[in-house]
Amino acid sequence: MKESLRFLITLLLVLGIAFSVQSYIFTELNHAWDSFLLVESYGSNFLMVAVSFTILMRFYKSKSFSLGFIFMGGFLVKMAIFMIFFKPTYSANNSISGFEFSAFFVPYAICLALETIILVSLLNRS
Repeated sequence: MKESLRFLITLLLVLGIAFSVQSYIFTELNHAWDSFLLVESYGSNFLMVAVSFTILMRFYKSKSFSLGFIFMGGFLVKMAIFMIFFKPTYSANNSISGFEFSAFFVPYAICLALETIILVSLLNRS
């Protein structure tokens, strides 16, 4: 439980900083960051990783041999969420701009990296 709370606080802080930087860059480049579903992207990535990490921690001790499959299942769910909710909006004009791509990919990559780093460090300890 302590690991999960520490992870979620770290994730929230890192995503908050990344969101601030990314929205600032969008604004400086004369793009309204709210038109790229930036808040929804950061929020959904945070929630998906929070749920995924909580599930991983739940099975950490009892089913450690299955953690890789659970992790990959979380990855598939995250991609499905993107395809269902974000891609139709982003590709409404038949192309996905760099801003649209970065609006989803930056928080996704941050979440994936943090989740992977924490999970690997936990597995190395045991």
